[in-house]
Amino acid sequence: MLSDLWGFFSEIPSEGYIVEGSCCTDSGCSSYIGNIDPNNIREFDLVSLDGRVTKKFKTNIIDFFEPRARLSMDDSGRKINLDIAPENCSATKDGFLCIDKNEQNYKLKILIKKP
Repeated sequence: MLSDLWGFFSEIPSEGYIVEGSCCTDSGCSSYIGNIDPNNIREFDLVSLDGRVTKKFKTNIIDFFEPRARLSMDDSGRKINLDIAPENCSATKDGFLCIDKNEQNYKLKILIKKP
């Protein structure tokens, strides 16, 4: 499982990645879709299914060796940092990268797939 996070991003497709996600916070639950540009995989936007709400994500590498990354997102003016590690990140049989993170005040599930 250590290699799932880095292994998934080792060969970036020219079309980028497709992202589907759901996020539950104090302000409610929403589903989102979006794309990750192959030229900038460290920042991406997810848009609600009705096209109105956009979540901006930024990614920072915390530890190359473990591996650990941090997704930062804005939720109604409040910044939420989501530390992603092997224990909440895995590759599925369908070839998706599944990030499933639960904390006291939020729940995030993101599926990242190659086109």
